[in-house]
Amino acid sequence: MVPGTRPGVISGRVAGLLPPEVQVVAPAANAPYTAAGAEVLRQRGIMALPDFVCNAGAVIGYRAARDATPGQILAAVDARVSELIAGVMGHPDGPLAGACAQAAEFLRGWWGEPPAPPFAPSV
Repeated sequence: MVPGTRPGVISGRVAGLLPPEVQVVAPAANAPYTAAGAEVLRQRGIMALPDFVCNAGAVIGYRAARDATPGQILAAVDARVSELIAGVMGHPDGPLAGACAQAAEFLRGWWGEPPAPPFAPSV
C-alpha cells in the first residue's frame, strides 16, 4: 500500500482495517503513521517502511554531481534508498523502528538527544 495523503492517515483503526493482502506500507507522504498505527501494523506483520527514507529522493538527488545525468541521479537515488531500507529490514521491531533507531544514533553524533520518532499525532 502506498499512502500519499495527509499525516496520520495510518491510525490504529485504519491499520486494523487493512485487508490481509497488504504486506508492505511504502509511504509517499510525510508522517503517515500514528504510533498506534505503526504498532498495529507491527502486530499484524505488515512491514511499515520509513517515510523519511522512502521520501528522501529529492535530498539525495540534490547532492548528486553537477554533471550527472537525470538517469544517473535516479539510479543513485534508487541505490541509496534501497541500501537504507535493506539495512533496517532485519530490525526485530520492523524497518520503521530500525530506521528510527538508526536516525536517532546518527543525530546523537552531532546534535545531542534526538526528538521522539516522527509519528503523526493521534486524532
